[in-house]
Amino acid sequence: MSVIVTSTQAYLANAYTQINGSTGLFLSIHNADPGPTGTPATEASGGGYSRQPVKWNPVTTGTATGQQVTMTVPQGTWTYAGLWTAANGGTMVDRVQIANTQVPGTSTLLVTPSFTIS
Repeated sequence: MSVIVTSTQAYLANAYTQINGSTGLFLSIHNADPGPTGTPATEASGGGYSRQPVKWNPVTTGTATGQQVTMTVPQGTWTYAGLWTAANGGTMVDRVQIANTQVPGTSTLLVTPSFTIS
């Protein structure tokens, strides 16, 4: 079932941004599908990598858009991004497949998270 009432879409999208309260969510990068619970073996490590906090813009529609996040990643091919309740450990909240991004050495990825209710 699609949610077609605009105010309900905005409410649900805003609720998504409030998961984990004032601590917020942290963005991760993975070289394979981390699965629904977040397989640690697929997450980037080394090369200055660390999960980064997501700051969400105000929600007025069914889409929540975060501010662009700068991620330092080591050499590899990166295929998934995840959202977590903590900078280390924590619980995976969500994941999404991204375009295969191959980097030859430590590089910067710019990621703009978004979530849409439809």
